[in-house]
Amino acid sequence: MMMSPLLIFCSMLVFLGNLLSISSNSWLGLWLGMEINLFGFLIMMNPEGCCVAQCSVKYFVTQSVGSMLLLFGFFLTFSMSNTLGVVLIVCSLLMKAGVFPFHSWVPDVVMSSSWLIGCLILTWQKLAPFSFFSFFPNSFYLVVSLTIMVFIGCFGGLNQHSVRGMAVYSSFVHNSWMMLSLLYSFSVFFIYYLVYSLSVVIFFMSCWLSSKSNLMSYSISWLGMSSLLMLSGVPPFMGFFVKLIVVLSCPVLLLSSCLLGSIISLKFYISFFYSMILNSSVSDFYPNSSSSLFGVFCLLNFLLGLVSASFYIW
Repeated sequence: MMMSPLLIFCSMLVFLGNLLSISSNSWLGLWLGMEINLFGFLIMMNPEGCCVAQCSVKYFVTQSVGSMLLLFGFFLTFSMSNTLGVVLIVCSLLMKAGVFPFHSWVPDVVMSSSWLIGCLILTWQKLAPFSFFSFFPNSFYLVVSLTIMVFIGCFGGLNQHSVRGMAVYSSFVHNSWMMLSLLYSFSVFFIYYLVYSLSVVIFFMSCWLSSKSNLMSYSISWLGMSSLLMLSGVPPFMGFFVKLIVVLSCPVLLLSSCLLGSIISLKFYISFFYSMILNSSVSDFYPNSSSSLFGVFCLLNFLLGLVSASFYIW
């Protein structure tokens, strides 16, 4: 796939903007990095430039309001009211990350965007706002958000029949796990984020390749099913081991809601898994190179997850 110089430049802005936010030591650097990321990402959402897409407008309005709240929160924190300023900063980060009560824009934008844009919204675009949740470990608003978010994700996903819709509500459940890990350990969050992002990227890539060819390619379908199992968090996949790490790091009271939401969400994971199996041809399930690839992928998941869990326990 050929990319224009403008798209390459915007991709660099999206990448460097998040890095600037994460590595910054000041609130101004955080805001500047997210704004650089926003400008590059808006062009990636509408690369042709011939029309204004509805999803681009929704994303722009949401992120702009979040940026204004962030700046206003900085002003209040350093001049007038520290408490009100912290509330506005937390609300702005929740809005930018697409977390309750500002989550309603995420399904509309992801389901009306391309596979690449939807994947980035669910993974890379969350990194900067989520990283700064760790500065508010005792925030009541974050605890309420993660508790309600997990139930929105698990019950909302039960009614989904589209792949992108399922991925969105699945991300809501995983958002709660990441926010929970952030309240106690940034390193645990980063491990969880890496595994979750890898699973989403593989899943979206397999769906994109399948839709491009209009065929359920054998190797692609196995890749999609294995990434779906990673997202569901069943053993022996890495998703299970990173959830185990979070379980060992967090208290039982907050953890119970996340565990309950993950158990309920297994229903729509299994439903999509079976639908992918039924859409595959019968010959796909005979031993060949692709089934061997699936076995190697499962073994690699098990070994990497076991190593990460053992390293954390040690």
